[in-house]
Amino acid sequence: MEAISSVLVQSLSDLEVVVVDDGSTDDTESAVCGLGDSRLRYMAKGNGGPGAARNFGIAQVAGKYLAFLDSDDLWPPNYLAVMVGRLEERRDFGGAYSAIRVFNGDGGVEETRVLGDRSGWIAADLFRRGFIWPSGSVFRSAVWKDFRFDEALNKTCEDGDAFLRLSLREQFLFVPESR
Repeated sequence: MEAISSVLVQSLSDLEVVVVDDGSTDDTESAVCGLGDSRLRYMAKGNGGPGAARNFGIAQVAGKYLAFLDSDDLWPPNYLAVMVGRLEERRDFGGAYSAIRVFNGDGGVEETRVLGDRSGWIAADLFRRGFIWPSGSVFRSAVWKDFRFDEALNKTCEDGDAFLRLSLREQFLFVPESR
């Protein structure tokens, strides 16, 4: 529920939160519906793994932008405002990505991971090393219109594969100030 709460407190409040329950057994539905926020949409599906859950969620989104947030990740309060703002300024980019912060068990920042800091056509860089995390990226929804995660790769780099394939079609913007 912390992940959802980190979305609901975003300074960019005009948003829709699609919670995809990929076959959980922890009563996610009651917890989500108990929050009573009209911006939340709970969607359940049978367990199919991360790629299938992301594809299911993509099909539900109606807004101009799309972002992924895994249940074990959090966004700082201005994350979406910064990312969307930068994409609004740079309409030639299909998506934006940022560094991520890794927290230790005590809640302190263990490290900030910046494996890539390039903007533009980044496919060659992604071939060398993946550096875009799903929870650290925001996209124009239009880029996903005819594009999906490869569900055959579930639990084995389906995100890296998707971002690499997408980077052949779209430019990516690195946003250092979002974290």
